[in-house]
Amino acid sequence: MAQIYNKQINVRDYSKDMLLDFYKTMIKIRKFDENLIKLIQDGKVSGFYHSGIGSEAYRQVQSFIT
Repeated sequence: MAQIYNKQINVRDYSKDMLLDFYKTMIKIRKFDENLIKLIQDGKVSGFYHSGIGSEAYRQVQSFIT
């Protein structure tokens, strides 16, 4: 069974530069999702895509932890 990551996070533990980098990465993830959805709707890309809109922070934290 997977271990549950249970840690209280204090924003003050991170520098402003690191937090800004997190934010910029989340924006890139959101823009990628929005652009891919538009391409699918326009018929320029085919297939199935499960959008991650709304879970950008989760994906960002995953890349930071691993």
